[in-house]
Amino acid sequence: MSTDKEKYYQPLKLMLPIRYQYMKKIMLSKNKDTFEINFKNKKILDIGTGTGEFLEIFADIGANCLGVDTIDNFKVKKHKKLKLVKADLYQYLETIPKNYFDYIFCFEVMEHLDDKKKLFKLIKKTLKNKGILFMSTINKNIISKIFAIGLAENIFKLLPKNTHEYDLLMPIEELEKLCGDNNLSIIDVTGLKYNPLFKNFNFSSFQSLNYISAIEN
Repeated sequence: MSTDKEKYYQPLKLMLPIRYQYMKKIMLSKNKDTFEINFKNKKILDIGTGTGEFLEIFADIGANCLGVDTIDNFKVKKHKKLKLVKADLYQYLETIPKNYFDYIFCFEVMEHLDDKKKLFKLIKKTLKNKGILFMSTINKNIISKIFAIGLAENIFKLLPKNTHEYDLLMPIEELEKLCGDNNLSIIDVTGLKYNPLFKNFNFSSFQSLNYISAIEN
């Protein structure tokens, strides 16, 4: 993997624990089953799966997992419960039957997409009734422009330059509209903050930078 790719995936890897913690919090608030039971033998789609390492966690607990990305940077090569596909996201999702997935993951993807409306329509089509979408992205405002792009990419070099394009960032208001237009219900939106000292992410009431959400069909 090139230096730029390694630099791109490093902060994403730091986000894996907080994603898991968030999903556990949401699922345990909805029912009394153990976290693993909620996913065992369920169908999961991971949009923009990256290396596939986060999805592998759910394959290991018995979920039937499909990860799709436009680039093959997959690190998980063989797993009987996990399939990783390099494909155009929109075109591939159009081939999926209606009401197919129990869960859809879409982490750090929306800020790279031009046609968010189309993706949400495809999510609505392929997600089962009462299925849940877990999504995280970057808010769109002057604060995120300064910190997520100006400082992270140009000053501190935490990410390769031009990783993010400001016009593609998604404000929470746009998320709310996309959900409303597709009859999806927002369960929760929580802010995420990065601690540069410990190099980890934590939950925050501050939603102006990164945020994570749970959405039900």
